[in-house]
Amino acid sequence: MRTFTLTDLKNQTGKVVDAAIRGPVSLTKHGAETLVLMSREDFDRVRAAADHRTAHSLNELPSEFAHDLAAALASVTPESYEDG
Repeated sequence: MRTFTLTDLKNQTGKVVDAAIRGPVSLTKHGAETLVLMSREDFDRVRAAADHRTAHSLNELPSEFAHDLAAALASVTPESYEDG
């Protein structure tokens, strides 16, 4: 990943944007990586690959999931652990 400073972005916008079109670019401020500039195609690929799972406490569990969980737990028997 290429790295540019925020000053580079200000002074050489075209160069930084061209690099970001080819692949993600790291932007630094005072030596610390602070931003990533990327093409829309790369951004869409990252978003599509994101993990959209959620976690709930039992008190917050939506009713459709509570029903499925109760059914799954009801199907578990002590014998199922002995087979493993």
